[in-house]
Amino acid sequence: MNSIMNNWKNVKLGNILIESKVEAVDSNAEKRIRVLLGTRGVIKRPLTKETKGATKYFKRKTGQFIYGKQNLHKGAFGIVPNELDGFSSSSDLPAFDIDNSCLPEWIYYFLRQGDYYISLIDIAKGAATKRIQPKALFEIEIPLPDIAIQRSIINYFISKEEKQKELLIEIQSQKQHLSNLKKSILQEAIQGELTADWRVQNPNTEPASELLKRIKAEKEQLIKNKKIKKEKALPPITEEEIPFEIPSNWVWCRLGACSLNRDELRKPISQKERERRAKVYDYYGASGCIDKIDNYTHDGSFLLIGEDGSNLKLRATPIAFEVKGQFWVNNHAHTIQFLDSITQLYIQDHINGIDLKPYITGGFQPKLNQANLNKILIALPPLDEQKAIVEKVVHLMKKCAVLEGEIKTSEANAQMLMQAVLKEAFEGKKEEAHA
Repeated sequence: MNSIMNNWKNVKLGNILIESKVEAVDSNAEKRIRVLLGTRGVIKRPLTKETKGATKYFKRKTGQFIYGKQNLHKGAFGIVPNELDGFSSSSDLPAFDIDNSCLPEWIYYFLRQGDYYISLIDIAKGAATKRIQPKALFEIEIPLPDIAIQRSIINYFISKEEKQKELLIEIQSQKQHLSNLKKSILQEAIQGELTADWRVQNPNTEPASELLKRIKAEKEQLIKNKKIKKEKALPPITEEEIPFEIPSNWVWCRLGACSLNRDELRKPISQKERERRAKVYDYYGASGCIDKIDNYTHDGSFLLIGEDGSNLKLRATPIAFEVKGQFWVNNHAHTIQFLDSITQLYIQDHINGIDLKPYITGGFQPKLNQANLNKILIALPPLDEQKAIVEKVVHLMKKCAVLEGEIKTSEANAQMLMQAVLKEAFEGKKEEAHA
């Protein structure tokens, strides 16, 4: 350890922090403070309805250190910015005046280095709800060089943070481009653009209209044999509904016309039986999420389509996915089966590639009920072309997966950049650079 590090001293936070308890007599709901998780800073709290007089509030000043008692270990801490000077918070968000020997940002960056704040869960106390009280915070020791060194190192941190922000903005841009590329692949698939050359090479393929006739005949036979129930008639397809042109040997149909709903096959089982089967059954829920809540089992090949939830509109993850074998599924996913004349993966790509908003009901709780699910328009190609489309989509999505992996690696490296910088500084590896 060189001479600069020898000049650093360890002090307890209690020696440089004084809790501010100036009551905000004229406090109002429009001037409240919120401390974000994940070291994302201090902001104005959105206006909320509150009971007058139920909570005591305290006035906060620019430059004070502030944290959340319940969430300090989750990164809920920061420095009160200029624009929030005079705002208030409750005692659950205590704020502290800082001794002149320490810059506010020095404490902030110290708690961030090596995700040190995560370890503070060990000093949280309480029964139902654990909190980190100021008394416990005051016992934390931090290294403290003189002000000039603090300022130099903090300026270095800030410059690296700006670089990190630039990297993360670029990575977000790459993510958006990749997302758009995936959407473009699916859109080109269901419009027949991916298989334009295939159709030239296979001019005598049976038109999809004949395929649809056979599906209809098969379903009528299943109804006659009492294998499935008779379905409600689907509304005719109007010109206004058709979103784009399709190849001449394709046909528009509704999902209900080419599929079978098999929700009725779900078989409730006991907890004991469920535990016995746990080694061989997979778990599925709406949008592919793992779910071990509901005791419904399936055995076979199906297409699961999310029934409710915000992802119906956001489409952050696929809403339809093929499953095969033995599995559980919750009651938030429609379970759809197809006859041999339909390639299940093509329908999966089709559902994931279109806008479902015309078929969704509800506001805060979007829902895709069975009736509307059946009404979804499907651009149906001949069977062989369905297979060709799926093959091309799989090939292109594999390339996208490689790109996605590279982006994730870049993102992980960018996220670790500040940790490496902070660790170097607080371990004294950059002392001479900041002297």
